[in-house]
Formats: sequence, structure tokens, C-alpha cells
Amino acid sequence: DRDGNPVTNFKAVTACYPEMVQIVVRKDSGINSVADMRDKRSCVGAVGIPGWEVGLLFVVGFGMAILVGLGMARYANKTFGFVNGDILGATNEISRCAMLLTVLLVAGLIAVW
Repeated sequence: DRDGNPVTNFKAVTACYPEMVQIVVRKDSGINSVADMRDKRSCVGAVGIPGWEVGLLFVVGFGMAILVGLGMARYANKTFGFVNGDILGATNEISRCAMLLTVLLVAGLIAVW
């Protein structure tokens, strides 16, 4: 923790990627917060790309990154008895590759479908 004491109340850590999100609405829409968008239609991505496809890619990609992170943390705990910064760094890089390959695979399947 910040006081230099070891942190013992967690089992695994995985990387979370910050995502830049921009929401643009008309001035007269009455939408002033994300909560105001409930039950409203929206489009994720460029015009002409159905939102469910982009959403599916995000869910599948981040799901794969989380699974890889948890799997590597479990393997590290089983093999070494702990998770350190080296393992977290490797998990970050491997998760990125797994996420990219999974997203490309799902995007290809959507394009063929």
C-alpha cells in the first residue's frame, strides 16, 4: 500500500486498458449525462457499421484479455507461489496479443457471416 506495507488482500491482478470515449448528442436532445441515454437509440462506431458488431468485438476482446490475465495469475501462483511485477508485465503483453487475435478472428467471422 502507500505506507509501504505489503498488500495481502487480493488473489490476482489483470491490466485494464483506458479507453477514450466520446459521446456526441444534439443540443436539443435533453441528454446531459450517460444516465440520460437509457432507453435511447445509439450507434457505436462509424456510420454504416452496426453497433452490435463493434460491441461484440469489445466484449469478446476484453473477455479474452481478462481470461488470459486470470489464467496467468493462477499459473504463477501454482508454479511460483506468488504474482510479481514481471509476471504482470508478461500478462499484459500476452493479453494484448490474445485480445488482438481474438478480435481479428471474430471480425473475420462476422464479415463472412
